[in-house]
Amino acid sequence: MKYQTVILDMDGTTVDTSEGIIKSIRYTMEQMKRPQLPPDVERKFIGPVLSQAFSKFCHMNEQETAQAIHIYRSRYETKGIYEARAFDGMESMLQNLKNKGCKLGIASMKFKPFVLFALKHFHIDCYFDYIAAPGEYTQLTKAQLIEEAMEKTTSSPETTVMIGDSAGDAIGARDAGVDFIGVYYGGGFNNAEEIMQFPHVLATANVAEMEEFLLK
Repeated sequence: MKYQTVILDMDGTTVDTSEGIIKSIRYTMEQMKRPQLPPDVERKFIGPVLSQAFSKFCHMNEQETAQAIHIYRSRYETKGIYEARAFDGMESMLQNLKNKGCKLGIASMKFKPFVLFALKHFHIDCYFDYIAAPGEYTQLTKAQLIEEAMEKTTSSPETTVMIGDSAGDAIGARDAGVDFIGVYYGGGFNNAEEIMQFPHVLATANVAEMEEFLLK
């Protein structure tokens, strides 16, 4: 195996959290008496930091963003977090990688308590050696999260690969100096052509294909 360490994004890569995120966004817009967002914009909330997403996609100021995050989390932490599922074949892949001695990590821009809860809820937390995700007041780039995961697992960039479903994941991998696998079964990339814009070693819409690539 070329890669001794595999780091995965969570939303749209490891777990399909789209339903809970989108419903919570719609609830937030309703409570703030704002027009609902187009479906393509709603899906852009899958992955990035909430404060950046509300500011960029809803043109909210700092006070409005803080209010939106509070409303969003009030629904997400009681309902939305359960409106999710692990992608088909994901647990099997994680188990097979661990059986081969691979170190596994998560590098997610999602609020860390939500990441930990979701992984535990789907009984896949046991496969991961380290979870890198922001806390309440921390602001880290994707590259910094990847670097943190590598440091905590004593991994080197040469034998580490990042798996993600968005441009942010691809850029983070590039900036951290690791290889990148782009997936387009989640909520970010729509097709292989979008992944081709970034350095990558594999573009796939299939967990089984990704597993075969990693285990060879």
